[in-house]
Amino acid sequence: MCHAATWLINSVRDGHGPFWKLYARKATLAHPELPMVTRCHSYDINYKYQYQCSCCKNILGRHSKSLDTQRFVCALCTGQLVLLTPAKSRAPTPFANFVKENYGSVRQNLVGQSHGEVMRKLSVDFATKTKLSQS
Repeated sequence: MCHAATWLINSVRDGHGPFWKLYARKATLAHPELPMVTRCHSYDINYKYQYQCSCCKNILGRHSKSLDTQRFVCALCTGQLVLLTPAKSRAPTPFANFVKENYGSVRQNLVGQSHGEVMRKLSVDFATKTKLSQS
């Protein structure tokens, strides 16, 4: 949260710099019942994506699939990074299925309208259909 505060409030991305330290102190004062906010911690972080160095086997975690393995290398040995955790494919949502089934016909009825207008119409239609099926 301290990182988010520095980015959103101060428009600064300074890692654990002065703004981060300011918010860490404020958090500790506001919530003394919680563990003190520090730069180092001992809890495990569950990352959705993991990259492993092909040379030294060092593992890096990321919350998003954000590392370009063609540009970035291992910080320890400069070996190539390999994505270990593949992205899990999700089933389409009911709305996505509705759009897939109805986009063409709504688009024909709204000739000359923007994609945004078509999607707004589909949203209204889906909401109406969903309300009717729930009652």
